[in-house]
Amino acid sequence: MLGWGVGIFRQKDGGGSPAKCDNTISYHEDAVIPAIAGWDALIDGLHWIDELVKDEKAFQLEKGWTSSIYTVQAKDVMFLLKSPPPSVFTYGSRPEYQVNKDELRSCPPEEWLILVACDLG
Repeated sequence: MLGWGVGIFRQKDGGGSPAKCDNTISYHEDAVIPAIAGWDALIDGLHWIDELVKDEKAFQLEKGWTSSIYTVQAKDVMFLLKSPPPSVFTYGSRPEYQVNKDELRSCPPEEWLILVACDLG
């Protein structure tokens, strides 16, 4: 399958400021596990986060051959409480995604989160 595995995580430090890009960021070390949300997206499934980056509402911290890491505020992912993620891959007849709605609701709107997108190809 061509596409992206997407995960959204809280920062261990509470997310009072954007995650930093200092070439040492590791979502395994800097993020709270388990993820707030996770899904497999089609190849165009990062368009919405690219728009947030373009509007300076999110920042791309790392871009590699097989993964990218972003920081985004909770208010910009709250749509996940009501609807599936954009371009989510459908297994069978319905979209498959996981959202811990209680955890997402508990995030202050201004909290900075970590979004990781890994190449599924």
